[in-house]
Amino acid sequence: MANQASMTNLDLRYWMRHSVPPLLALLRAAGSYSEADQGKHIQFLCDHVLPNFGPRPTDDSSSKSWFTQSGFPMDLSLNLNAGQPKVRYAWEFIGPNGPEDGDMYAIGALRKCLASLSTELGFSTQWADALLDALAPTSEEATTTQQNIQQWQASLLPPGVEPKAGARLPFAAVAFGLDGPRTDTKLYISPQIKEMGSVKSMNETIWNVARHLEPPISQNAITAVSEFLLERPGPPCMDLLCVDLVKEQDLHRARFKIYIHTTSNSFNTVQQCITLGGRRQDEVTLKSLEVLRSIWHLLLQEKEEVTNDYEKPVNDPAMLVMKLFFCIEITPGQDLPDVKLQVPIFNYLKSDSETIENLEKIFQKCGQEWAVNGKYKEAFELAFGDPSTDREVPIHGHTSFSCTASGVYQTLYFSVPRCLE
Repeated sequence: MANQASMTNLDLRYWMRHSVPPLLALLRAAGSYSEADQGKHIQFLCDHVLPNFGPRPTDDSSSKSWFTQSGFPMDLSLNLNAGQPKVRYAWEFIGPNGPEDGDMYAIGALRKCLASLSTELGFSTQWADALLDALAPTSEEATTTQQNIQQWQASLLPPGVEPKAGARLPFAAVAFGLDGPRTDTKLYISPQIKEMGSVKSMNETIWNVARHLEPPISQNAITAVSEFLLERPGPPCMDLLCVDLVKEQDLHRARFKIYIHTTSNSFNTVQQCITLGGRRQDEVTLKSLEVLRSIWHLLLQEKEEVTNDYEKPVNDPAMLVMKLFFCIEITPGQDLPDVKLQVPIFNYLKSDSETIENLEKIFQKCGQEWAVNGKYKEAFELAFGDPSTDREVPIHGHTSFSCTASGVYQTLYFSVPRCLE
């Protein structure tokens, strides 16, 4: 049922209390931000982001966001590469009033928010508008989607496993990468909402959008991805789309990103996806696989090395999450996309404490300075407290991995704990 409550000062204070401290702690731990940078980013969060989280969760209205495993509508992340560490955060767009009758996914409020952010940050909304025009559900489609959610969940789960109840799938999310004082922006859109509501595949709609972007995505890249999706087991679906929101003169370097899931987490599956079904055989891709193979057991939260065909069991088969995710990235003029791996480690870990140990071993193997003197553990404790605390839901969410010519690229994602008022 739609939520008719409006955001109040009590709501805003709740979101500030649970969002500001961990973000500020990560900014400080990264060592890449001046005090002025930190203050600017926190002010931006409070002014432009938190008012769009809607009413706070209470005993009377305790609906959870499906954006994170904790039910909090925002995750935080720490990007580690050859340069300075960068903090990022992403948030589900819920809207000031939450879901409303006639606009379950707050499409109208989302468009207003993007226009406001465009004015504030100076990015073009051309690509965002193209995605929204094609994939925003009508009110009738939104109603059909809500009616079909349980059936859709069940189709993704093993036979006999009951899906967990939920009220609303995320349609859109906004992400900010914090680079010194600068804020870089991305928009995420789920094509599955429109797909369920219209009861037809959105693949050709998505490719049509990509072909008509300015500048357009290469037909060679579209063909490569389309063929790869058809070669994989199961329906050739796209789970999530993402576009960089940049200044108009920089659209030639913006990325069009496609996220897909796999129902296997073997290293054989990783090899197939990272090479895009054998299409990528360049030196950087092969080096990426070599590094990944050496840390694969640690990403799966295993102490000992595993075979290439090993399938790691998930912690909870009823959770609405797949075993692995891959991000296929295309920029205009690029004929062969790049591929990044994303592991939902929360679905494999035993505890945040043990995961910290595994990540520190990964950092060491990848030559990251965060392996030294417990630096990562200290940053985690500053942002989220004692990692040995017995939590209903772990803090660690996903981790992404890729290799570039300049070295290993890793991002760690954290789920903010959710508390009722």
